[in-house]
This record gives sequence, structure tokens and C-alpha cells, in this order.
Amino acid sequence: MLLTIIYLNAAYNSIALTQINNRSAQSRVDGMGAIFTKALRIKTEQDPLPALLKIGNGAFLDSVTYNGNAYSKNWTGVLRIISSSEIND
Repeated sequence: MLLTIIYLNAAYNSIALTQINNRSAQSRVDGMGAIFTKALRIKTEQDPLPALLKIGNGAFLDSVTYNGNAYSKNWTGVLRIISSSEIND
């Protein structure tokens, strides 16, 4: 299973964006292992749209759109620390 982790609070050059597209497509072709995104920020901090466009194209053969509306955070993060004894081998 392929796991793709994409840090969205980063500026990616064209080579890195191509890799995001390729890894997203590989995840789709290989049975949609997983695509994990991290650190989604508002556009004023770092625009995540270029990376999200590559994910949409690679994984779903489609695009993503943004209608310009800002949405308030309506969730609460949960932190749970697990110990090694809780992990099944």
C-alpha cells in the first residue's frame, strides 16, 4: 500500500508539484492506498491550491475549485498519545 503525505503549508516548485501529481496517480492506480495532507492553511499563509490541484488531477483525474468563501473552523482537534503496548504487531 502506498501512503502519500503532502505538507500543504509549503511552497512547491514545478518538479515537486509533478511528483505530487505522480504519487497521487500512483496511489489511485495501486488501489488508493492513501493520500494524507498535513498543515492546511489559509491562502494568506501559504496557498495550498497548487498542491491540491495536483492531488485532484493525479488521484481523481479531476480538478479542485475554490469559490472564494472563507469557512470558519468547525472542528476540534483531538490528541491521543498511544504507547507501544497498544500497537498490534
